[in-house]
Amino acid sequence: MYKQLYYLVICCLLGIASAKAQEDIKAEKEERIEKSAMPAASLKTLLAFPFERYAYYKEIDGNIVSYEAKTKRTDPDYSIEFDAKGRLEDVEEEIKKRSMSKAERKLLQQKLDSIDQQNKIERIQLQYLPNENINELNKRIANKNFDHYELVVAFKNNRTIYRLELLFDRQGKLLKSRKVTRIAYDFILF
Repeated sequence: MYKQLYYLVICCLLGIASAKAQEDIKAEKEERIEKSAMPAASLKTLLAFPFERYAYYKEIDGNIVSYEAKTKRTDPDYSIEFDAKGRLEDVEEEIKKRSMSKAERKLLQQKLDSIDQQNKIERIQLQYLPNENINELNKRIANKNFDHYELVVAFKNNRTIYRLELLFDRQGKLLKSRKVTRIAYDFILF
């Protein structure tokens, strides 16, 4: 009896650990879609932003489906992400490392070096969360009053290259880390 209970507990713990490990992997597949394929609520929300032209995408990350509108012909580039029902999840603004203050760059670099000494930032985004109405969110975006830094960083350790998506708060505290994997597409280019 105790032996069976022991095995049951071990199996449950392994299942939980496996599910947690799956959460920590970013295996995102993105495909361009027509505007008509976006959730109606998302299209209504997009009207409140000051951007005129978008490219529309559907993203699948594991079992999670989301939609994204990326600005076209703007500098900087923005992506506005929605859940499957069209509710606003976040706005991300892609920035260059040189646009950060020296103190911000130094702080983030120290955090990256603590993960692995050989690293290269591939992408930096400022993340704005929709904690208020869209007009207030637009003001925060205009004033660069963001919530988080989101980075994709390539690391090299013992000749092995791996990538992580890292989410930091404004004080440089690491909030989330996910391994980035490349998706093998089911087609061959000739």
